[in-house]
Amino acid sequence: IDDLLVEFKNACAVSKADLETTIAAIEFALPGAKGQLPWSRTVAKSWSSSHVPQHTVPMCEGPAVLIGCHMSSRNHPRLGGGLIIQNALGLRPSELLGIVHEDIMLPEDRGESLSGTAVVGLGMRHGTKAKRPQTVTLSSAKKVALLRWLKRNSRTGQHVVGCSYTTYRQILADTTAAMGLKEIGFTPHSPRSGFATQCISAGLGFSRTRELGRWVSESSLRTYLDLTAASGIQVNLQTRHLAAAQAYCCAHMLDFFIGSKECYFPSAPLSETVHATDGSQRLEAAGRRPLLPAGAAPSLVDGESAISVTFTDSDSSEEMRHTSRGHGRGNSRGGGRHVRFDDGAGRQVCGRGRH
Repeated sequence: IDDLLVEFKNACAVSKADLETTIAAIEFALPGAKGQLPWSRTVAKSWSSSHVPQHTVPMCEGPAVLIGCHMSSRNHPRLGGGLIIQNALGLRPSELLGIVHEDIMLPEDRGESLSGTAVVGLGMRHGTKAKRPQTVTLSSAKKVALLRWLKRNSRTGQHVVGCSYTTYRQILADTTAAMGLKEIGFTPHSPRSGFATQCISAGLGFSRTRELGRWVSESSLRTYLDLTAASGIQVNLQTRHLAAAQAYCCAHMLDFFIGSKECYFPSAPLSETVHATDGSQRLEAAGRRPLLPAGAAPSLVDGESAISVTFTDSDSSEEMRHTSRGHGRGNSRGGGRHVRFDDGAGRQVCGRGRH
């Protein structure tokens, strides 16, 4: 068996992950073989030292909403909505596809206000990659409305997205091809990569981002990060004249999911949490909205609404919260130092900060 494994690796040109999975599967199926495969184990270990991991192409919030809305217009609304939720919560594809009707706890299910937070259970039956169930919390009003719509369109015991990984990958490939974005190379892992890239861009740091995305190690997180590619994708959308379409989809996201606007209950205005400074007073005097404090990241979908994402292990009472707030709609430009937003009236509001 040891010889055949190495021959399998050389003859079939398998990937490193396939070889390691095959070795683990044989040791699981044949307990007597455990510890008795020294050659194949050595080959796999040596391969790890020279293997260069392939980075996942990040799909940040804007492209995720754009592609999700296109999926809905191509008669795949549940998958399109799921893709947007996957990016908002940083879910693995298996975690998204494994969510069933009763795993979603909306604020009204807990007796709270309709504009409250929603809680999503992950791996409640089979565990997650961390070998235990976990929960994530979403406070974005529009995305909670999308989550409420997904739950209303499923029955008890039914998966809210309702497709397999292979189907997800095929529909994503077909949609991006129809949009002229096939060469970018988006995969079902791209929304999770976009979540990680957004967290780093917001200045949360590696440790905090790893906790929020539930990565086991910093090395595994780094394979999901690509700030340069994320910027290049935005330039690609601009050159293909899709930037305006992206902005429209972000501003009117719920219009693409029939019935979802009935599930939308706006949260309290963010202006109560913004403290006036001399600079913001000058902007207000000029008829402009004040910018948020340094380190706050804007949301293209929610505009002035705060987005709060929390995840909690089922066996731990500690909560880790990530809050990012934004004013107005627009894009940020310049290596995380110079931020530019559109104030909603066609004027550009510039300020120093980190995005």
